[in-house]
Amino acid sequence: MISSKVLLDLSGVSRATLNNYIQLGILPKPIVLSQPEDATAGAARLLGYFPEETVERIKTVQELKGQGF
Repeated sequence: MISSKVLLDLSGVSRATLNNYIQLGILPKPIVLSQPEDATAGAARLLGYFPEETVERIKTVQELKGQGF
């Protein structure tokens, strides 16, 4: 599982695009977990986690969009 922050960095899409893909059913809803109390100050209290293969799925969707699909 990878965090939404890591997913955004690896895929290069915006948070808005990620949320749109989830709403459209292209991506699964994340598993939301609370962060430990000793997490970095200012860090989000809740963070979504996605399966590792989500990065490849986003790249595939981006490629298909580039081809006009």
